[in-house]
Amino acid sequence: MHYLNVSVLILFSAISTVFCQIDHATAEDGPKVVVSIAPLHSLATGLMAKDNPPHLLVKNGTSPHTYALRPSDATALQQADLIFWVGKSLETFLAKPLKNKTGKGLITTLHKADGIKILANRGSGDWGHESLSDHDDHDHHDHGAEEGDMHLWLDPFNAKVIVGVMADALITADQKNREIYIKRKNRLFDQLYSLDMELEKKLAPFRDVPFMVFHDGFQYFERRYRLNAVGAITPSAQKSPGARRIDRVEKILEKSQIHCLFQEPQFSSAIVKAVIGKKNVEIGLLDPMGSGFNPGADHYFRTMVAIADSLADCLSTKK
Repeated sequence: MHYLNVSVLILFSAISTVFCQIDHATAEDGPKVVVSIAPLHSLATGLMAKDNPPHLLVKNGTSPHTYALRPSDATALQQADLIFWVGKSLETFLAKPLKNKTGKGLITTLHKADGIKILANRGSGDWGHESLSDHDDHDHHDHGAEEGDMHLWLDPFNAKVIVGVMADALITADQKNREIYIKRKNRLFDQLYSLDMELEKKLAPFRDVPFMVFHDGFQYFERRYRLNAVGAITPSAQKSPGARRIDRVEKILEKSQIHCLFQEPQFSSAIVKAVIGKKNVEIGLLDPMGSGFNPGADHYFRTMVAIADSLADCLSTKK
């Protein structure tokens, strides 16, 4: 009897070892995914297994406009089965490496994905009450051109499309886990719906309060929640405003009775302070990249809530 028990234990141990090896191999053999920026990485993480997370390129609050690819990033790109990015207008640093990528790997340029709504850049003028128009009635830019506002993740409806695109790509690359990806996709859809309802309720009281931003990077968020953004210090994060532009911004501040001007952590606050001078204007902080949060599945949701909280906190102090 003793020998039989030992034999059974040895057999059970051997079977358990085999199953552990299979599970371990499955985790390691899953798709290798690379994602450009933290908000998109967050959505991909929500779809993937914890032991096989996607590789994030732009880290530590760095702007994708100025990011420099590291050797470890280059290696990850070459080995990737799936790569997700917005497009060369946002992640300029990625255009050449992706063009020169050899071997396997599906590259998904999200601004070209079916269902994504792309808004045209508004330029450097006074936007006035144009920003109060309904999000769904706005004319959307042609997906085929590498133009327009690339901050597309700041609308939860676009985020839902992105999740669907990512899930389809993961299913194509990893058919055996199809049902798992579908379940995670549906869970993310529910979370995005709840997020949208939360932000709608939080921002509704402040729709008529005018404000300005550092650069034209929050249009999707503004239009989704029908906020009254009237202009930007600079139309592009890659361009510092000149003397003529700063003079124009000062006139907009006075004309529109701006109460809040929002800066971004990726860029110097000196320009914002110079524009405001001694004017009675509050300085807020908006971060489309969520650089204050650790990368992970909750990063996108925390980033969107933080944007809404910052807007509500500043706009609510209008006398």
